Amino acid sequence: MEQLPTNVKRQVIVAGILLSFFSLFTVALLVAPLLRLIGIYDITLQFVLYRLCIILCLYIMMVYSVKVEKQKFLLWKENTYSLIYYFVNIVGTMLVLYAGSAIIGVILQLCGLFHDSKRYLETVQILHEHKVLIVIVPLIAGVVEELIFRGYIQARLQLFFKKALMPIFISSVMFGIMHMGYGTVAQIIVPWFIGVVTAVHYYKYRNIKILIICHFLYDFIALYAKSR
Repeated sequence: MEQLPTNVKRQVIVAGILLSFFSLFTVALLVAPLLRLIGIYDITLQFVLYRLCIILCLYIMMVYSVKVEKQKFLLWKENTYSLIYYFVNIVGTMLVLYAGSAIIGVILQLCGLFHDSKRYLETVQILHEHKVLIVIVPLIAGVVEELIFRGYIQARLQLFFKKALMPIFISSVMFGIMHMGYGTVAQIIVPWFIGVVTAVHYYKYRNIKILIICHFLYDFIALYAKSR
């Protein structure tokens, strides 16, 4: 178990974990309906505003960690490796992510549970019309989601458990649930699997940069293939 700082109350840490998750979850579920409620019906504008909101969530948690928790946003010291190691590690992680996702996809397809949701198809259409977003969207997702779910939530959960299993499990479940706004089982289970792989990786290697790169590449390749 990681050492809980003596000057930080447990309730403050728990509140930060809940705040980080529910802020992203709320944004994912409610931004589009709220924008429509106030008269913003343009799908592309909704899409852009949603991304700005999740960046705001990251900023809020960075401020919370410094001003309320009075500690660094990233609790775990970042390990550094050689360029060759980075390359090999990224390639290996990507292979695990794609192999696992493919297996899950086949199983869900056999069960009749694998299909593209309306929201996902709208996203693909927007990216097809605005090619620059094919890079920007995966980049925002990679940076924000890895920093919050692995860098912030997982590291803080580890303060309350002796072993890594529960922090990995809880942060991964949160990551999967956060994607339920897409409306399909696959969009929950596949992110959950990705969350498990990246959480195990972060616990073992303590390098958030590798995970951001892998997350970016995974989303970029998937979106590029769909939006051509």
